[in-house]
Amino acid sequence: MAKEFEDKSISQDAYDRLLIEEHWLSMRPTDDYNRAESLIMRGFADVTKSDDALAVISQFVSLVENGMTPPAHILVAIAKAFIKYNSSETISIDESFNLEGRASNKTS
Repeated sequence: MAKEFEDKSISQDAYDRLLIEEHWLSMRPTDDYNRAESLIMRGFADVTKSDDALAVISQFVSLVENGMTPPAHILVAIAKAFIKYNSSETISIDESFNLEGRASNKTS
């Protein structure tokens, strides 16, 4: 594949397969009933930076709620955070996504 994937928590082969599936889905959309809205949602997801955890989570949820498969980079970002979480007994899910805990964000 043209796009090189450097993170070793996900294999190059797995990433290549996700890109092939993403390409196939873009060629044969299953959501023709609302094509314009779908294209806008996918456009926002495509430009979401993989290191912006809140944006990644937001795009993942939004796309799934609307019956659309997220693009490969969103799926990989979510998977990497869960791999990190599952491989350590000492970090929280917030830490695996590089987020501060919600409790520490609240002001009194």
